Amino acid sequence: MGGKDGEKLGPPKGEPWAWYTSELMTSDAWRLRSRNCALLIDWMVIKHRNHAGLENGRLKATYDALEAYGVRRRSIRAAIEEAKFLGLVRVTFHGGRWGLTNSASQYRLTFYVTIEEGVVCPASNEWKIKTAKQIRGYRKKLVAKKRAVRARKKQNASGASAPTVVALAPLREAKARRRRNKST
Repeated sequence: MGGKDGEKLGPPKGEPWAWYTSELMTSDAWRLRSRNCALLIDWMVIKHRNHAGLENGRLKATYDALEAYGVRRRSIRAAIEEAKFLGLVRVTFHGGRWGLTNSASQYRLTFYVTIEEGVVCPASNEWKIKTAKQIRGYRKKLVAKKRAVRARKKQNASGASAPTVVALAPLREAKARRRRNKST
Protein backbone atom coordinates (compact mmCIF):
# COMPACT_ATOMS: atom_id res chain seq x y z
CA MET A 1 0.00 0.00 0.00
CA GLY A 2 1.13 3.47 -0.63
CA GLY A 3 0.18 6.95 0.45
CA LYS A 4 -1.68 7.56 3.70
CA ASP A 5 -2.69 3.91 4.11
CA GLY A 6 0.96 2.81 3.93
CA GLU A 7 1.88 5.36 6.59
CA LYS A 8 -0.89 4.10 8.89
CA LEU A 9 0.26 0.49 8.56
CA GLY A 10 3.97 1.17 8.91
CA PRO A 11 6.01 1.77 12.03
CA PRO A 12 5.48 5.04 13.92
CA LYS A 13 7.38 7.95 12.35
CA GLY A 14 10.54 8.88 14.19
CA GLU A 15 10.44 5.75 16.40
CA PRO A 16 13.10 3.04 16.24
CA TRP A 17 11.58 -0.33 15.38
CA ALA A 18 12.63 -3.92 14.77
CA TRP A 19 11.08 -6.84 12.92
CA TYR A 20 10.91 -10.55 13.69
CA THR A 21 10.21 -13.19 11.07
CA SER A 22 7.38 -15.67 11.62
CA GLU A 23 9.91 -18.48 11.26
CA LEU A 24 11.90 -17.09 14.19
CA MET A 25 8.85 -16.49 16.37
CA THR A 26 7.49 -20.01 15.82
CA SER A 27 10.86 -21.73 16.30
CA ASP A 28 11.56 -23.95 19.30
CA ALA A 29 14.46 -21.71 20.31
CA TRP A 30 12.22 -18.64 20.49
CA ARG A 31 9.17 -20.26 22.08
CA LEU A 32 11.04 -22.29 24.71
CA ARG A 33 13.42 -19.59 25.97
CA SER A 34 13.16 -18.65 29.63
CA ARG A 35 11.81 -15.35 30.89
CA ASN A 36 15.30 -14.06 31.69
CA CYS A 37 16.57 -15.09 28.26
CA ALA A 38 13.61 -13.27 26.67
CA LEU A 39 14.40 -10.12 28.69
CA LEU A 40 18.06 -10.33 27.62
CA ILE A 41 17.08 -10.64 23.95
CA ASP A 42 14.55 -7.80 24.30
CA TRP A 43 17.26 -5.57 25.79
CA MET A 44 19.64 -6.36 22.95
CA VAL A 45 16.94 -5.71 20.34
CA ILE A 46 16.25 -2.33 21.97
CA LYS A 47 19.98 -1.50 21.79
CA HIS A 48 20.08 -2.77 18.19
CA ARG A 49 17.22 -0.57 16.99
CA ASN A 50 18.39 2.45 19.01
CA HIS A 51 21.57 2.31 16.90
CA ALA A 52 19.59 2.06 13.64
CA GLY A 53 20.59 -1.59 13.27
CA LEU A 54 24.23 -0.67 12.67
CA GLU A 55 25.78 -1.98 15.90
CA ASN A 56 24.89 -5.68 15.74
CA GLY A 57 28.04 -7.52 16.80
CA ARG A 58 28.96 -4.63 19.10
CA LEU A 59 25.85 -4.64 21.30
CA LYS A 60 26.69 -4.19 24.98
CA ALA A 61 24.52 -5.49 27.77
CA THR A 62 26.02 -4.62 31.15
CA TYR A 63 24.89 -6.37 34.30
CA ASP A 64 23.68 -3.06 35.75
CA ALA A 65 21.60 -2.28 32.65
CA LEU A 66 20.10 -5.77 32.50
CA GLU A 67 19.31 -5.69 36.20
CA ALA A 68 17.58 -2.33 35.78
CA TYR A 69 15.61 -3.84 32.88
CA GLY A 70 14.31 -6.66 35.10
CA VAL A 71 16.77 -9.55 34.92
CA ARG A 72 17.86 -10.67 38.38
CA ARG A 73 21.61 -10.10 38.69
CA ARG A 74 22.29 -13.69 39.72
CA SER A 75 20.39 -14.93 36.63
CA ILE A 76 22.21 -12.84 34.01
CA ARG A 77 25.03 -15.26 33.29
CA ALA A 78 22.58 -18.16 32.93
CA ALA A 79 20.42 -16.06 30.57
CA ILE A 80 23.44 -15.28 28.40
CA GLU A 81 24.49 -18.95 28.35
CA GLU A 82 20.95 -19.98 27.41
CA ALA A 83 20.74 -17.40 24.61
CA LYS A 84 24.07 -18.67 23.28
CA PHE A 85 22.94 -22.30 23.47
CA LEU A 86 19.69 -21.48 21.67
CA GLY A 87 21.67 -19.81 18.89
CA LEU A 88 19.92 -16.48 19.35
CA VAL A 89 23.04 -14.60 20.50
CA ARG A 90 26.79 -14.88 19.90
CA VAL A 91 29.48 -13.26 22.02
CA THR A 92 31.78 -11.24 19.77
CA PHE A 93 34.00 -9.84 22.52
CA HIS A 94 34.46 -11.23 26.02
CA GLY A 95 34.69 -8.33 28.43
CA GLY A 96 36.04 -8.35 31.94
CA ARG A 97 38.20 -6.52 34.39
CA TRP A 98 41.83 -5.89 33.54
CA GLY A 99 43.93 -3.61 35.65
CA LEU A 100 41.80 -0.63 36.53
CA THR A 101 39.41 -1.01 33.58
CA ASN A 102 36.12 -2.82 33.25
CA SER A 103 34.90 -3.52 29.73
CA ALA A 104 31.52 -4.97 28.81
CA SER A 105 31.14 -8.02 26.62
CA GLN A 106 29.75 -7.44 23.14
CA TYR A 107 27.07 -9.47 21.42
CA ARG A 108 25.53 -10.22 18.03
CA LEU A 109 21.88 -11.12 17.50
CA THR A 110 22.07 -14.03 15.06
CA PHE A 111 18.69 -13.26 13.46
CA TYR A 112 19.78 -9.84 12.15
CA VAL A 113 22.44 -8.89 9.61
CA THR A 114 25.78 -7.59 10.83
CA ILE A 115 27.87 -4.86 9.25
CA GLU A 116 31.58 -5.53 9.70
CA GLU A 117 34.04 -3.02 8.28
CA GLY A 118 31.48 -1.81 5.75
CA VAL A 119 30.57 -5.33 4.58
CA VAL A 120 27.03 -6.58 5.18
CA CYS A 121 27.08 -10.11 6.60
CA PRO A 122 23.78 -12.01 6.45
CA ALA A 123 22.04 -13.26 9.57
CA SER A 124 23.55 -16.59 10.66
CA ASN A 125 20.23 -17.86 12.09
CA GLU A 126 21.95 -20.39 14.34
CA TRP A 127 18.67 -20.84 16.21
CA LYS A 128 17.22 -22.83 13.30
CA ILE A 129 19.11 -26.01 14.22
CA LYS A 130 17.83 -26.20 17.81
CA THR A 131 15.07 -28.71 18.45
CA ALA A 132 12.69 -28.96 21.39
CA LYS A 133 14.40 -32.24 22.36
CA GLN A 134 17.83 -30.55 22.49
CA ILE A 135 16.44 -27.68 24.53
CA ARG A 136 14.76 -30.03 27.02
CA GLY A 137 18.04 -31.95 27.33
CA TYR A 138 19.91 -28.70 28.00
CA ARG A 139 17.39 -27.79 30.71
CA LYS A 140 17.64 -31.26 32.34
CA LYS A 141 21.42 -30.89 32.54
CA LEU A 142 21.04 -27.46 34.16
CA VAL A 143 18.58 -28.81 36.73
CA ALA A 144 20.89 -31.74 37.54
CA LYS A 145 23.83 -29.36 37.91
CA LYS A 146 21.86 -27.09 40.28
CA ARG A 147 20.79 -30.08 42.38
CA ALA A 148 24.37 -31.29 42.66
CA VAL A 149 25.54 -27.82 43.74
CA ARG A 150 22.75 -27.60 46.35
CA ALA A 151 23.58 -31.08 47.66
CA ARG A 152 27.26 -30.17 47.93
CA LYS A 153 26.43 -26.95 49.79
CA LYS A 154 24.07 -28.79 52.11
CA GLN A 155 26.70 -31.45 52.81
CA ASN A 156 29.34 -28.81 53.55
CA ALA A 157 26.97 -26.83 55.77
CA SER A 158 26.03 -29.87 57.84
CA GLY A 159 29.66 -30.82 58.33
CA ALA A 160 28.90 -34.38 57.23
CA SER A 161 32.16 -34.71 55.37
CA ALA A 162 35.16 -34.61 57.65
CA PRO A 163 38.38 -33.00 56.49
CA THR A 164 41.04 -35.34 55.17
CA VAL A 165 43.65 -36.21 57.80
CA VAL A 166 47.11 -37.15 56.61
CA ALA A 167 49.74 -38.60 58.90
CA LEU A 168 52.90 -36.50 58.77
CA ALA A 169 55.39 -39.30 59.55
CA PRO A 170 54.99 -41.11 56.17
CA LEU A 171 55.25 -37.78 54.33
CA ARG A 172 58.45 -36.90 56.15
CA GLU A 173 59.91 -40.36 55.44
CA ALA A 174 59.13 -40.05 51.74
CA LYS A 175 60.75 -36.61 51.64
CA ALA A 176 63.86 -37.94 53.36
CA ARG A 177 64.05 -40.84 50.86
CA ARG A 178 63.87 -38.42 47.94
CA ARG A 179 66.73 -36.37 49.42
CA ARG A 180 68.85 -39.49 49.91
CA ASN A 181 68.19 -40.63 46.34
CA LYS A 182 69.19 -37.22 44.97
CA SER A 183 72.45 -37.19 46.89
CA THR A 184 73.55 -40.62 45.62
